[in-house]
Amino acid sequence: MRGLVEEGVVVVFLLTECLGSKECVQIGPRRGMAVAQGKGEFEATHRLDVLGFYCPVPVVKTRQTLQKLTNGDVLEVLADDPETLHDMPLLLNRTKHLLLDVVSENGEIRFTIEVKN
Repeated sequence: MRGLVEEGVVVVFLLTECLGSKECVQIGPRRGMAVAQGKGEFEATHRLDVLGFYCPVPVVKTRQTLQKLTNGDVLEVLADDPETLHDMPLLLNRTKHLLLDVVSENGEIRFTIEVKN
């Protein structure tokens, strides 16, 4: 188990790879972390936390993370930059990856992306 301390707050991730001083990608299975959308559920296999970062960091880190993942993986991206609502679909439209769901709630935005190689 690896932890991250930022401004007095401890965030614990299981099986993580930290890409920088604040954002981490969970690289192991995430039990019980499903994202509901209308007719179905998508279980994220990886998570990228870019909360507190602004353009272009969320999109750049998402692109870098997607390059490391394999076909069929599901990436959950947590962001709070409102520009990501515009930028993330633009990024994904240039790739084969599939945007499964977008949820904006309490100032946080959660993108669920299926990796397609």
